[in-house]
Amino acid sequence: MGKPKILIVRRGHAGGGIERASSLMANFFASKEQCIVLLSLYDGKYSYEIDDCVQHVGVEFKQYENRVLRMLNTIRILRKKIKEIKPDVILSYGEYLNSPVIIASRGLRIPVILSDRLSPVFSLGRVYDLLKKYTYSYANGFIAQTDVASKILQEKVKMSDVVVIPNPVNTIERVICQKKNYIVTVGRLSPEKGQKYLLEAFAKLENHDWKLSIVGGYKRKERYDELVILAKELGISDRVLFHGRRSDFSKELSEAQIFVLPSLLEGYPNALIEAMSLPLPCISSNCVAGPSDIIQHGINGLLVEPRDVQGLYEALNLLIKDAELRDKLAGEAYKIREKLALDVIGQRYLDYVLGFVK
Repeated sequence: MGKPKILIVRRGHAGGGIERASSLMANFFASKEQCIVLLSLYDGKYSYEIDDCVQHVGVEFKQYENRVLRMLNTIRILRKKIKEIKPDVILSYGEYLNSPVIIASRGLRIPVILSDRLSPVFSLGRVYDLLKKYTYSYANGFIAQTDVASKILQEKVKMSDVVVIPNPVNTIERVICQKKNYIVTVGRLSPEKGQKYLLEAFAKLENHDWKLSIVGGYKRKERYDELVILAKELGISDRVLFHGRRSDFSKELSEAQIFVLPSLLEGYPNALIEAMSLPLPCISSNCVAGPSDIIQHGINGLLVEPRDVQGLYEALNLLIKDAELRDKLAGEAYKIREKLALDVIGQRYLDYVLGFVK
């Protein structure tokens, strides 16, 4: 009998967290000589390399404006592809696809494992919330990113097998370049990523020798325009750099002195653990799930409350004035490389997934 066939299903945007996490896991599984099929319901664009040993099936599908029609079309495509691929187990990434995967695989006798990627308190709308409530209980297994996410999920949905496994860190190697007085943040330009509050905190700094480096693309140009206008109103336009989306932002991280994650909502912030792996001293908002699992305040980073402009300003000011503290936090942050090493986290994923194969 040959190796069981593992199907990884994902949908998302190029450069997003789902693409990053699923690509890392597909490549890791393949490195362990597993039979892997990666099914991508994308727009045809990808940012992360896929190992040649991974069979990659890309599907471009019609995005109906009507949410119900879009959902039905997704289920139709998924069921067709699942029947063609004939996997022994399915690992589905992300709230947009998890319920459709459960529905599409009904009656096929294939174990399905789900993994939510968004904040456990974020809602995709009434339709998705209802589907989640009535379909997740049919999943054979579930991988939560944090203990908080696991607890919130099980309060909403009756799940028989839930395990908590954090994301592996995609380690960033420092590019040889001159360090500058830069504060850097990485994340798509979207209200829940909190760049607005970072701009407001940055504007309060008395030291004008520092610049703010913002890495992140956007789906809607008005999100970028809003931040540009805000920077102008705050009088800091000449000290704010907008880099746009980067598939490789190692240079922007390498030349910076401080990393900030000002998010209001997170599932498990990859950008934060990547910055820590460089390493950089990091400040993160203490949103509902994620950052507090990663950062011990004052030990390997600093935590501030979401939307707390004054608290964020004080944390920034503290690190700007104290180079010794920056070095101390960065040194502790670097340990994330061992704690969340791909070999460690990937093996936990693989063991869990293979546990459902008969």
